[in-house]
Amino acid sequence: MHEFCQAAYIKDKEFMMTLDIAEKLLHKLKDWFEGLPASLLPKTIALPGQLQLHVYYYHLILAIFEPLLQKETAQEFRIREVIADAKKYLHTLVRLYYIRHGYDAMDLFIVIPLVLIASDCVEIVNDQMPTDQLELLRSTLILAATGLYNQRRNHYLAEALFRVILGRMRRPEVALLKDSMKLDEREWNERQGMAQAVRSHWPVSVVKKKEDLDSHILANLVENYAHLNVGQNSEDGEKC
Repeated sequence: MHEFCQAAYIKDKEFMMTLDIAEKLLHKLKDWFEGLPASLLPKTIALPGQLQLHVYYYHLILAIFEPLLQKETAQEFRIREVIADAKKYLHTLVRLYYIRHGYDAMDLFIVIPLVLIASDCVEIVNDQMPTDQLELLRSTLILAATGLYNQRRNHYLAEALFRVILGRMRRPEVALLKDSMKLDEREWNERQGMAQAVRSHWPVSVVKKKEDLDSHILANLVENYAHLNVGQNSEDGEKC
């Protein structure tokens, strides 16, 4: 991660990563990954810490390659291929984590992949996609949102992120979320003042374009979305 940051932000905090540098970093990451001891290999991992290590590995790959999409290049297919593979494995790891451990116990590390996955689903879900793909995205979104909801009992960050994700979800997905778990709307209303308390400049998801940075800052996301709740009326298919 340190080497990536040095390569990516060497001039006035501008993103300076190139595909050549990204490929070299990916090669180093793969060498490290393939050299993991037997207890940390994909076929043997089971404990939260072991799963977290693999989650972080694929999250780092996304952090390296997703911003490259802002640049016009003949290698766009290669970039998208790496991103698609990393997201596929990240989704699998998050599901494995849930199956083995659930999301009730406090784990700050699982919050990051949950919000990344939920954000991706919110951005691309629509009624024009094939039914099987829509159902898969909805399933993934509900799983990630449920994880954030459970983690909000343990720390404030998950509370803020859950509100952001819920505020960005369309009404059909919110209805599915309500059907899958019990949302305490009384507690929800009691915490509406949270937006005034969030002053974080952390970019919640991987920012693909520098000009999009402000829209991904946690404080701005909370200000824009956290006041929206499950009881707000909106037309079907639109954001709540």
